[in-house]
Amino acid sequence: MNPSTSYEHLFFDLDGTLWDLKTNSYAVLKQLYLDLIAPLQISGLTFEIFFEKYTLRNEQLWLAYADNTATKEDVRLNRFVYTFDDLNIKPLHLAYQLAALYVAEGPKQGVVFDHTHAVLKTLAARYSLHIISNGFKEAQHVKMAHSGLNQYFKTITLSDDCAALKPSRIIFDKALQQAGAVAENSVYIGDNYAADIVGATRAGMLAIWMDYENIFDSHAPLDASVPFEHCTTMLGLLDLFCA
Repeated sequence: MNPSTSYEHLFFDLDGTLWDLKTNSYAVLKQLYLDLIAPLQISGLTFEIFFEKYTLRNEQLWLAYADNTATKEDVRLNRFVYTFDDLNIKPLHLAYQLAALYVAEGPKQGVVFDHTHAVLKTLAARYSLHIISNGFKEAQHVKMAHSGLNQYFKTITLSDDCAALKPSRIIFDKALQQAGAVAENSVYIGDNYAADIVGATRAGMLAIWMDYENIFDSHAPLDASVPFEHCTTMLGLLDLFCA
């Protein structure tokens, strides 16, 4: 980071950056699997197999949603319908039931990444904090409340509110406007290289990649024209902003 730059606003992604999407999804889906699918006693089927297939289908549908080839309703329902089809789980009406229960119970999970609350408390004393998320409006506000994250953030900008998803510049510009900020004094922190890092950089913001799985050091194809800072833990943000 450039020490001569006076940053005032820090914008965060929510899912996968602060709110532990994988852990929370795993917990609620495991309970729903035990309640609805395990009693079917399907030979060879385990929760781990179900969760792996669901994760793949969910990622595919979110990509389709970002490309405007799937709707919000498609994502919410078909990630389960397709998983049931893939694994030959019947009756199919259970997929609809599972989808509804997951939408209701998933956002109520409150696990955040290690040290998130301590780091945000420290940063909030020095900077104005904000959220930019592609997540669905109904779910994101529930997640913020149940995880206790609401207290740190001054504004929340969601894709549902501006009809644009990251990496579109539209959502970043909208967030800056809502925060009363400009790109030059703002930093964006997110876990998705394509949506968060590329998007924020194109909007003129400094981007910090929260790369919890160290993809940067393994195999990710990166665009050399997109500069960014790299961080693998929440505590690492204190080294960048509070050193």
